[in-house]
Amino acid sequence: MKTKQDNLALFSDACRYNSGKHFLDSGGASGRHWQKPWQPKDAPAVTVDEYGATINTAHLLAEHLEVDLKIQKRFDDWARRPENKELPWFEAGEKFAIEVLRLEQLERGNSYNDESDLSQVYVWEVYARETKSDWLFADDDTLTVVYIHTGADVRGGYSFPLFCRPCGEYSIPVDLCAEFVVIEERNTGKEPCDLHEEWLCGYYPHPWSQVFEDCKRMFFPEGREPDTFLAAHRDGGAVKVQAVFRECF
Repeated sequence: MKTKQDNLALFSDACRYNSGKHFLDSGGASGRHWQKPWQPKDAPAVTVDEYGATINTAHLLAEHLEVDLKIQKRFDDWARRPENKELPWFEAGEKFAIEVLRLEQLERGNSYNDESDLSQVYVWEVYARETKSDWLFADDDTLTVVYIHTGADVRGGYSFPLFCRPCGEYSIPVDLCAEFVVIEERNTGKEPCDLHEEWLCGYYPHPWSQVFEDCKRMFFPEGREPDTFLAAHRDGGAVKVQAVFRECF
């Protein structure tokens, strides 16, 4: 039986898919995601430094989507057929979903166009058996297809499609920015939840901007957990802050 780690491994592998090179790519000789070191199994889900937070794309996708292994195998077998093996991944994924699975494409987008802290962006497509206006809310037959960007230039260089079932209420991950929670406070005169209330998704499109405004100084000492930092709050006192991403609901 597939475990959460198995599901994460599928997305992690796709994040390092060799999507090749093109002479028009930006990023130089080794600036592509697939050329970066392979992601270890214990890679942190979120990291933070003086420039802000980074959400590991594989972790976020594995939290919100589960790869449907039966459909994925059907696609892999179908894509290897002589008449299909030269198809670009975007064309192959759409053709398989519509012509083989007999689904309708309800919506398509690229997370690049949204405010995000993702380590890698991705293209997503939502399919179902019939058209409906509320495509964002997942039904039992909702199928979400994901292509992760592994190249340099965002206009090209995407992975093979991953055919997924949503794990929660929504067809796609909705919040792509990190949230920040106060896990310790000293001499602020406030409860932690009151300190980080405006550092959560829903208050601002990019919570890090508000954190940066509310903290006079930030400290990133050696030996800290990669998702935490210390800060002097503008209203007095000090806080220890953890960066997280919103889990599936």
